[in-house]
Amino acid sequence: MSHVFLTILALLAIAMLVLLIVGACYLYVDDLGETIEVGRETTYQPKGGMCTTCVHKLRDCSALPFEDMQVVKVYSDGVKAVRCTDHIRLTS
Repeated sequence: MSHVFLTILALLAIAMLVLLIVGACYLYVDDLGETIEVGRETTYQPKGGMCTTCVHKLRDCSALPFEDMQVVKVYSDGVKAVRCTDHIRLTS
């Protein structure tokens, strides 16, 4: 193999190693065994149709502490669905 090819291959390997190390710095495991990303925004949302069946469905709930609520599902994009503690089911 040529020296140029080997040099490029070595530089790519170093770049991949740096990316792995930097990416690992963002992750740690909390007391519940969940992996948490530090320094990156984690998005939480109420599970499924909770909002549509809630007495507060017209209220702006964005200030609620969703990150403190029970996670019931993690989607492939990293969004965590939670069981909203302010949910009150509408009655007919």
